[in-house]
Amino acid sequence: MPRPAVIVAAAGLGTRLGAGLPKGLVDVGGTTIVERAVAGAQSADVFDQVIVTAPQNYLDEFIELCPSARVIPGGDTRQASVAAALQEAGDAEIIVVHDAARCLTPPEVFHRVIAALEVADGAIATLPMTDTVKRIGPPPASARRVGVSGERYGSNEGQESSESYEFVAETLDRATLRRVQTPQAFRASALRAAHAAGFSGATDDASLIEAWGGTVVCVPGSPLARKITTPSDMALARALLEE
Repeated sequence: MPRPAVIVAAAGLGTRLGAGLPKGLVDVGGTTIVERAVAGAQSADVFDQVIVTAPQNYLDEFIELCPSARVIPGGDTRQASVAAALQEAGDAEIIVVHDAARCLTPPEVFHRVIAALEVADGAIATLPMTDTVKRIGPPPASARRVGVSGERYGSNEGQESSESYEFVAETLDRATLRRVQTPQAFRASALRAAHAAGFSGATDDASLIEAWGGTVVCVPGSPLARKITTPSDMALARALLEE
């Protein structure tokens, strides 16, 4: 059986990082994000193929940085980029999708998601939820302006309207919630079928599997797999590399 293929999603422009170039080309600890991501996946020593999706206008730069990988142009969305990479994966029977922005992910996390495919169509790296999480909703009909003293104003005139605030609709049970990371591993046949089904708007490939009706299991992720999205995330990643 062919060994798994890994898709490193690096086609995003990373505008929230504010670096003025695609996120994958940003230096973190002396090495670009995409180089670290590819090296991290390869350190798991399970992949025959590494496919990198890159911004169309920066293909040459990514090809130069990732000589051991196949670099292809990404699509307008992450979902489109992964779909394009699936076409390049050939007869691989297991597909692992990984965000380049999680470039400090330890190799054991790749091993965990692949091993879990024995019991499911997909497996995702996750962390427990430690914060209290609340779902918001529209203001209830009884919502009224309350003064600092606790006195309810009989009129909202001259005060902030209730629409200026987010009202709590429900407190969720954090014991049943997980923070989702990558890598995410899939049986290739299931992932191809989920992408072909025409679902849109998915923020990760596990969501497509769920919409398609497949099964997804959670395995332990890693705090090191934190996604680099903002300047503060980058500062933390650089600090971790200096330890």
